[in-house]
Amino acid sequence: MEGKIFRGGQAGRGGGAGQGGIEDRVLQGRGGGGTHPAWAGGGVPETVELGRLNMARSPDNVLSRALTEIYATNLDKNGDGTLDADATPLAIDSPMQNLALYKEAIGSQRKVGGNWTLAEAAWFLGKAADKGIPITEDTVKAMSVILEATPDFSAFSYDRAAAHPSDLGRVFGGVGYIGTGPGAFAQAADDARAIVSYHHDNPE
Repeated sequence: MEGKIFRGGQAGRGGGAGQGGIEDRVLQGRGGGGTHPAWAGGGVPETVELGRLNMARSPDNVLSRALTEIYATNLDKNGDGTLDADATPLAIDSPMQNLALYKEAIGSQRKVGGNWTLAEAAWFLGKAADKGIPITEDTVKAMSVILEATPDFSAFSYDRAAAHPSDLGRVFGGVGYIGTGPGAFAQAADDARAIVSYHHDNPE
């Protein structure tokens, strides 16, 4: 079935520059100094609903432990520093492990040679999120503050039909999306969340 296409620009969903200054409000907590985390003192607005993505506020060792575990059991089981041939990073179910991989991906520091792509990072974020809470551009900005990362999404491009042809009809009703920039990244992550939710509720 030929699907409709929604085209999104860099402003994306959730608003961008000149629409209420959420980026300014999110970034308020970064310069607090001392031992306080970047998101302390109102750094992340209460209007951004994160759900279980709030796990990102856990002590660093929590996500580090989750990352070590997934490398040992899935990605690099023999510890030789290369991705195993049978590794299945996009099939990982644990929200905590997906969040740990997302942190690693947007920090451009991968334990195995090379870096994760932003498309993979979007998938990790989508699988880490609550099934019922949409991921918006504001969500992505808030997560960058909490994880103290500065990813560059400006060159990211996303085509829903090309990325998920088998799910376009059953999950998205045939409606496509094409976009670039941070808004497109948020859409890609939210689409991953929607796909996971659909298949959870409709097991084959």
